[in-house]
Amino acid sequence: MTNMPSESEVGELIAKAAEKVEAFQKTLDSIKPYLDKADPSAYAKDENAVATARSILAALKKNGRSAYALVSLLTTLDDLDLDATQDSQAILIFGTKAMADGGQPPDGMTTAALMLTSAASSLYDISELVMHATLRFVAGEEAVLAKVFADTK
Repeated sequence: MTNMPSESEVGELIAKAAEKVEAFQKTLDSIKPYLDKADPSAYAKDENAVATARSILAALKKNGRSAYALVSLLTTLDDLDLDATQDSQAILIFGTKAMADGGQPPDGMTTAALMLTSAASSLYDISELVMHATLRFVAGEEAVLAKVFADTK
């Protein structure tokens, strides 16, 4: 139980996760012209995932920590990480196809892909921290339940 993450620790993780989600949103906004050419449906999908992350973060701030909320946050951060990675790949593939067809890749394409890769890395890093806190939280809850059930025998 003593290894369970405190409300303060979870609060810090929530704040850091919110920063990473907002940074991803800013990246999406700045690379949207490239993404729209590479994968016209990606931006709307990513916006939906960002909205989900914001909703989960708001619920955690309002209601405090729970295993369910932490797992939801972890899953959503992983989804955003995957979205950023897929978006980066889509932009690079779009540019590669342009070159294969004898054209030039769009100016700024490499920068857009690198920005998404950086966002993906940041989302992965905070996701990993949330995962470790979640595992410690679940282990603490399981220890309490084991004690309760042991006392009822």
